[in-house]
Amino acid sequence: MRERLQNMDARPLRLMKEAGLAIYTRTEAMDRVGDVTLGVEHLPGMRLRRTLLIPSQAYGIRRQLADDLLYFHTLTFPKKRCVSNSRDTRNCAGKLVPVIPLCVGTFTSKEHVGVYGDLKKEMKQLRARISRMLYWYNTSFYAQFGFQIHLLMNDFAFAHCSKREVKVNGHVNFFYTLSKRMPKEIWAGFCQTVREKFKLGFYIDGPVRSHSDTMDYMVKLYKAERTKKDELLFSDLSDEAAIWFLEELNGMRNVTPRGDFAAFRRKLKASGEKVVRKKAVPTPKNPTPGHKLVRTRKLSSRILSGADSSPFPKGSVRPGAKKAPVENMIVARERPSPTAAGIWQPHTLVRNFTLTPVTEQGKRNLGLLRRHHLQALGWAQKNGWSGRPSGALARLFAPQHNPDDERGFMYANSPRLVADCADEGGVEDAFWREIMAAEVAMRAQQGGMGHRI
Repeated sequence: MRERLQNMDARPLRLMKEAGLAIYTRTEAMDRVGDVTLGVEHLPGMRLRRTLLIPSQAYGIRRQLADDLLYFHTLTFPKKRCVSNSRDTRNCAGKLVPVIPLCVGTFTSKEHVGVYGDLKKEMKQLRARISRMLYWYNTSFYAQFGFQIHLLMNDFAFAHCSKREVKVNGHVNFFYTLSKRMPKEIWAGFCQTVREKFKLGFYIDGPVRSHSDTMDYMVKLYKAERTKKDELLFSDLSDEAAIWFLEELNGMRNVTPRGDFAAFRRKLKASGEKVVRKKAVPTPKNPTPGHKLVRTRKLSSRILSGADSSPFPKGSVRPGAKKAPVENMIVARERPSPTAAGIWQPHTLVRNFTLTPVTEQGKRNLGLLRRHHLQALGWAQKNGWSGRPSGALARLFAPQHNPDDERGFMYANSPRLVADCADEGGVEDAFWREIMAAEVAMRAQQGGMGHRI
């Protein structure tokens, strides 16, 4: 998947660079440690913009939006037992689901914009008509039925045009709930009023079955794969037309939370929290429950450095001295992904990485890295991996070596392996000299000799 996303990124990134659009944002440099192989990759202080224009970043945005919306919907509305005639009865056993389903729909416009036209203006007018419709609804007869839109998302379709070769039609997808069922004749009158009074195409597709799959379809600025025979995709556009399209999208607000969902996301941001997936606890009725969504506090640098109300201990800083950067600060742990070593493994992102910490906090963080390694190594070996971690970090994490003990494989290529009768102090000094030399070599290869060792 990682390789596929990189291939999808290639053309948009090239075109954005030619158009002078920002591709990267500045961030702090850090290191990425493979939890199984213990390979260390240095990440410079630049990363791709978190924008829907770049496919790999759009993927992450959609995942987070889907989790936030599912958590909000499940938390907000009253629950009932999952009905047995559901499509997936195995995952439905004993589960509570909201009484009011989350549904999807689309607002469309009859206007098509030719290449090099003013697409921004057209989408602004379409969004303005939607806003006027929602304002009218709140004071209308239909307000008693509780029609509420939670998320608006721009979407675009391309078609052949005789005059300008290509034309673009923008429309707005949305997620909504209806707290009280409208009788058929009232619903028909509501749809007709929306279409005639505000000149909006108004289409409803029904309840959501899979939040992630639906989000992938709804929150896309351009499709990557053809679903119809004569469909025109972004990849079919010439470079000039594609650059014009990306420039038009770059100034738009393409995803807009609304109403209670917008308030929910603001509360998350204000409290420094986020919605994450956590492995659910198996039960006799459901031995494979998968994951559940929970709210958790973001691990900011302030929390990790031991600020007030933080679960982490404070770093050792002399009284009156300027607070030093926290050594081996654990920034995040990534989900497993494929690597060049031929194994899927989780990674730990580390800031101010050093193999020779001088503070207690740095040593504790190094111990946390070791726990990540032992956990991931156990998973990998259970899944049949027979490789060996290597490098200075592997030798640092290895237990006391016994040449006859096969479990000490991490020392296999270490020059520390000498006769058993060697002086312990000399061996230990040599070991730490080796570790420091390895770190110097690693930093020299990365070009980051600014770290003090």
